[in-house]
Amino acid sequence: MQDVIHDHDYLPFPLHHQLILNKISVTPDSAKEIEKKTKNQTKTKLWHTERSFRVTASRVGEICKFTAKKDQEKYAQSLICNKKIVSTALEWGKSMETTAIEAYEGKTGKKVERCGLYVSVQYPFIGASPDGLIGDNKILEVKCPYSIKDEMIGSNNYFHLEHDLQLKETSNYYYQIQTQLLVTGRDCCDLFIWTNVDEKIINVKKNDSFIQNIIIPRVKAFFFNLCCQR
Repeated sequence: MQDVIHDHDYLPFPLHHQLILNKISVTPDSAKEIEKKTKNQTKTKLWHTERSFRVTASRVGEICKFTAKKDQEKYAQSLICNKKIVSTALEWGKSMETTAIEAYEGKTGKKVERCGLYVSVQYPFIGASPDGLIGDNKILEVKCPYSIKDEMIGSNNYFHLEHDLQLKETSNYYYQIQTQLLVTGRDCCDLFIWTNVDEKIINVKKNDSFIQNIIIPRVKAFFFNLCCQR
């Protein structure tokens, strides 16, 4: 019996990591309950609380691209201190989100279901809050770029896009969407880019190889090696 107690080879994570995971782990039912109770997102206290324990989708691009440890440490500290970022661009995006969603519904004839915070059951250190759900297998992510708010949308003025108006795999938005697809269990996303004079729908499919080989190992390393050491 003693040998079994001290044999942690069966654990999917090292023991000290497993102890942390035990504190933030969710069951399928509790994950559904969190999502249900956080549909108002930023207006919900629980949304902020549950996010504070995890790496969320909007942060994943930056985390995966860090090369210097000191930059990783500085970023981890900013997450732990929960520093609120305020900018004109962010405020514009928030204020126009509902308008953009209504424009998407009008353009596509599809109903967007608002949703809360999704927490991964398998990787409970990862969370995501898409802008909406479409049908049974699609999510919606809305972007209202302030820098081109009165311009037509193109690769020449919106660096996240390729010349064929597909989302670049190097874009932080690509990392964000792939993380959202991982956590929600859905297979594709409509990225809706909206300005005062133009709108574009870009379909982004789930990239399992990208998720398994890049996102999960890098986010896992960041979370356990930096966030949990502080």
